Amino acid sequence: MSFDITFNEDLIFSNGDFLIEESTGQEVSFILEANKGHFYQFPEIGANAKLMINSNNTKIYIVKIIIQELEKDGLENININLNAESNEQFITAVRREV
Repeated sequence: MSFDITFNEDLIFSNGDFLIEESTGQEVSFILEANKGHFYQFPEIGANAKLMINSNNTKIYIVKIIIQELEKDGLENININLNAESNEQFITAVRREV
């Protein structure tokens, strides 16, 4: 498990300090939204999922790219469920233990 400062659209505070919680889901969300080059320290990470989903890419291709990007960040056991009819996405992953 990894822990980090918690965001929604802004920083979340608790008892006058940053709220720190388990962050795997938050990291997955950031990677899905990011373009390559978005993260200064890791310029090769970024799935740009919104653009891929709204393009002519196949579901298989989109899932493949998302898995590749999440694996670059050290995640494994990645399970992706995309439902185009209801516009719902479920992604679960586990941080690879070092």
